[in-house]
Amino acid sequence: MEADDDVPTLSADTLAVLQEFLQEKARAAEIEDSDDVFVSEDWQLSQFWYTEETSRVLAEEAVRESKGGSIVCVSAPSIFRALKKLQVPNKIVLLEFDTRFGQLYGDEFVFYDYKQPLDLPESTHNAFDFIVADPPFLAAECFSKLAQTLTLLANPSASILVSTGTVMRTFIVDVMSQRFGSFRRCQFAPKHEHNLGNDFSCFTSYESASLGLHADG
Repeated sequence: MEADDDVPTLSADTLAVLQEFLQEKARAAEIEDSDDVFVSEDWQLSQFWYTEETSRVLAEEAVRESKGGSIVCVSAPSIFRALKKLQVPNKIVLLEFDTRFGQLYGDEFVFYDYKQPLDLPESTHNAFDFIVADPPFLAAECFSKLAQTLTLLANPSASILVSTGTVMRTFIVDVMSQRFGSFRRCQFAPKHEHNLGNDFSCFTSYESASLGLHADG
């Protein structure tokens, strides 16, 4: 018997899993060593990060439409991260349930639970020129409470962008339009880092030249 016969060997599937694990570990180490630190998705909190391109496009839209004013990201940390990368001069705030982002962004973070839609600091009331929101759940209850939050946050001339599942289109058009004027479905379709089964769309309370107008309006 050869000496090598006593050495255990790994199956091809096991080797592939091990290689993937080591690659993920290396990527995590690179992030820890960089200035661009971000937290991992928590699917139990319905967190699904946008691709870098989608985050950048929506962040640039926020900067353009805010016209130098204040921007708030509601349950949209991917877009907030992109705003930080752009090093915009605007006042920017992240409203988010996940307190890990409080450790990351300090005073720019405000804890937000959509089930308590009006439980926000007075400093946020009617304080924002542009609001970008990504409701955590595709449910009428979540959107009804979100509408209350947006009403509290928006100043009288605020522009609003909601990125969510296309399945909520009727609710946005029929319900949220009653509060903020006509919402339009954009041609630009947001993408996630992990492909999701639902179709996603952006809806705006204003006419966006850069995101385009979807054929369905």
